[in-house]
Amino acid sequence: MFFGAMYAAAFFETDPHRVVEQGLLAIPAESGYARLVRDVLSWHAQDPADWRKTWHLIEEKWNRHDLCPDGALAPFNIDARINGAYVVLGLLYGDGDFGKTLEISTRAGQDSDCNPSSAAGILGVILGYERIPLKWRSRIPALADTKFEFTSYSLNEIVGSTLARAEKVIVAAGGTVMPDHVLIPVQLPQAPPLEQWDPGVPIARVEFNAPGWSRRGASGEWEEASVSFEGTGVAIVGAMSQEGGRADVYVDGGKAGEIDAWIPERTHDNDYWHRTGLVNGRHTVRIVRRADADSRSKGRRLQIERAIVYGPRP
Repeated sequence: MFFGAMYAAAFFETDPHRVVEQGLLAIPAESGYARLVRDVLSWHAQDPADWRKTWHLIEEKWNRHDLCPDGALAPFNIDARINGAYVVLGLLYGDGDFGKTLEISTRAGQDSDCNPSSAAGILGVILGYERIPLKWRSRIPALADTKFEFTSYSLNEIVGSTLARAEKVIVAAGGTVMPDHVLIPVQLPQAPPLEQWDPGVPIARVEFNAPGWSRRGASGEWEEASVSFEGTGVAIVGAMSQEGGRADVYVDGGKAGEIDAWIPERTHDNDYWHRTGLVNGRHTVRIVRRADADSRSKGRRLQIERAIVYGPRP
């Protein structure tokens, strides 16, 4: 919603700062995402020249307690909020310069392919295609009709498809589409009600080969595995594949869900199962391998990698 609102505002604004402010109006003001963006805006106002100082402030306040099992208690952080902050960092400190915007949002780190792409995309709308420096767009015509990998679209085709959809949205909203221009009715941004998942704070990372786990059966083909922990939640991380199998999951002796480790080819996921909102205390998760699997699976493989334990916030 934040990025969509920034893209929409970029068609009518020339100041990246104003675009970020307009984006904020589309998300709940009390959300963590909005609070982080407001921090970046405030820090930029205090020191509009030194992006590194603001980056350090972001890291100190916000780049901790990553909830994602991939980044929990590790340097990696794929959380949308922190990466959104890096996009805002590039837009604000880039000062409308395409190369500078790309450099800052890239050097901020983490999801540093998507973040500079988003920052450059929004700035590109502000500038307009012809005002993007030639060094950044000179190779596009030669590639514009080449299909993207794993899709049936080229750049020109996806641009055409997007334009057609945008025209339908404009008409549905009461606007008018004409051969050389469109009329878009003014709409005030309206943030939706707050919906925010908060499992607590990651407090332990228990690798599958660590003493915290117990297994029954051969190590490579275990039939049952369990882990005990102190906390309010847990996430089980494992490798999904086209050979993935299934398992039943029990928490403190009661059935709590199941794992299906099959996944289509050329896709990725490792969220086997998670449960949050438990009473703070001692809990045990037991995973029992099943004999069945997805009809498309070529096996019944389960490759648990770790458990991430969550506890209450300080």
